[in-house]
Amino acid sequence: RDDVGPTLALFARAGVRLRVISGDDPETVAALVRQAGLDVGTTVASGSDLDGLDPAAFEAAVAGTSIFGRITPPLKERIVEALRTSGHYVAMIGDGVNDVLPLKKADLAVAMGSGSQAARGVADIVLLDDSFASLARAVEEGHRILNGMQSVLALFLTRISTLGVVIMSSLVVEYFPIELRNASAVTLFTVGIPSILVALWAGPRRRPWNSLGRTLLRFVAPATLVSSLAGLAVFYVSLVLVREASAAGEIDEVATARSALTAFLVLSGILLVLFAAPPTRWFAAVELATGDRRPLGLAILLGAAFLGVLWLPAGRGLFDLEPLPLTVLGVVGATVIGWLVVLRFAWKHDLIERFIGGAPATRRASDH
Repeated sequence: RDDVGPTLALFARAGVRLRVISGDDPETVAALVRQAGLDVGTTVASGSDLDGLDPAAFEAAVAGTSIFGRITPPLKERIVEALRTSGHYVAMIGDGVNDVLPLKKADLAVAMGSGSQAARGVADIVLLDDSFASLARAVEEGHRILNGMQSVLALFLTRISTLGVVIMSSLVVEYFPIELRNASAVTLFTVGIPSILVALWAGPRRRPWNSLGRTLLRFVAPATLVSSLAGLAVFYVSLVLVREASAAGEIDEVATARSALTAFLVLSGILLVLFAAPPTRWFAAVELATGDRRPLGLAILLGAAFLGVLWLPAGRGLFDLEPLPLTVLGVVGATVIGWLVVLRFAWKHDLIERFIGGAPATRRASDH
């Protein structure tokens, strides 16, 4: 079929490793597969090579083989089971009654529309046009959705956790550090606008496999800890800096400190978008670099828009913010820089992974 070559290339780009299992002679199958454009090298095995092997040897043989010939239905089932035991997520494509057992054993069973009723009956997906070209596009779309979902979840969970820690600090001190309208600015600029665009811009880049929970923990935990501690430092330092002006009745001490905290959370949250969807290798401290510069442009626009909000009286009134003295603005700016350095260091050195135990499973683009 004309679309086989491009389809195999799409699978390879998506990180899917293909194996061909057939009841025909293995050398004949290998010759046809090479004509289709799949580089199989010398990794060809027949059923007689595999039959009788103990489980460990069988699993090792399957791991190093791409073309299987003279394979019986029970051996097909064992091959799929061996791949799953090795930690692979296995999709099996079949059309006949002989494929029912391996289809049932696979994580994802795919049957041809013209195949047997038995194969279609156990399949998760039926290819009505008998072409698996659509599967490659589905894999890419799945990667795109997963990438967008993880980036958005990371931003949302970090914002929620950070604000939660900041608000809980009011249980041990006399001041409530942030008001509802202040938090609205944080939500709008750090997750409300960015999450929509990050999801739309997400590409089908391949991620190293890791559990969703562990991946999010690796992103969210350091960001929450560093952001909340730095934000509270901004709040209390600002209280001290404006106390003298507050005593003279020139400024609202607590409202100004809240505005400083809001400014820090917004600016650091905007920069966090660049770590969730890294446009360059420098920002690829926890996620793989995408090469897409649009998030960088978005961060610049959002930062400029928020500074405009701080400058315009109408903007400050919308989010219940106070004008910030130059000294307080300096504290906010210095803290954002310090936050950036500390957080990037924590991600680059996998501090959370080391704390929870085990070697880091998700590697950065600089490690490949």
